[in-house]
Amino acid sequence: LQAHLTVTAGRSRTIPAGVTVQQGTSPYYDPFTIYVDGRLEAGGASFAGSDSCSLPLYARNGGVVNLTNCTLANYVAVHYQAGSSGAVSGCTLSTLYLEGGAVSVTGSTLASLVLSSGAVTVSGNTFSDTMPIQLGDPDVAVSGIRSNTYTAGLPVLGLAGTLDSGNRTLGAVDGLRTYTLQDNLTVNAGPTLTRPAGVTVQHGTSPYYDPFTIYVDGRLE
Repeated sequence: LQAHLTVTAGRSRTIPAGVTVQQGTSPYYDPFTIYVDGRLEAGGASFAGSDSCSLPLYARNGGVVNLTNCTLANYVAVHYQAGSSGAVSGCTLSTLYLEGGAVSVTGSTLASLVLSSGAVTVSGNTFSDTMPIQLGDPDVAVSGIRSNTYTAGLPVLGLAGTLDSGNRTLGAVDGLRTYTLQDNLTVNAGPTLTRPAGVTVQHGTSPYYDPFTIYVDGRLE
């Protein structure tokens, strides 16, 4: 990439097997980015950042990104934002950010998944990070996360954000029963947050020794 690349609404771009898309030399370490407002189909392709700069890929504004049997290495971060959709199947990647939309992730190998919104199916994948599933919002639906393999010893769930749209039970997610705070957790007035027996909520690593805090304006059981 020599500049940002945008697939505009109504247009489609296909990246076939054997093709590599890599980060170029960006001034001031500001990464060139792939934005998909239309449709991106990649099968058997490779994506790579550089030693000094990541390669972000954003599906947004109704964009569709389908990645099949792709390799995404060297700090490639894929973001599915509100209104987007797509599928990641049989890929190898580091971190996947699901920030909205409808996304399916199956049969892939990845370090971690950051989930803050959207309707997701995450099944049959292998996760390597000690915090493989990170929930950026306690409201997010997790019932679609199932039948995955976690290779790190004692993997935990990440948790942060604000409960503001109904009651929530912090139950096990795909067999994982320990939640580690990554930032403050707030229960707004009205909702109830329930921690059932057998589930642990523990403190994470906070910068500058400033503790993460649970604020309850609603109800905690």
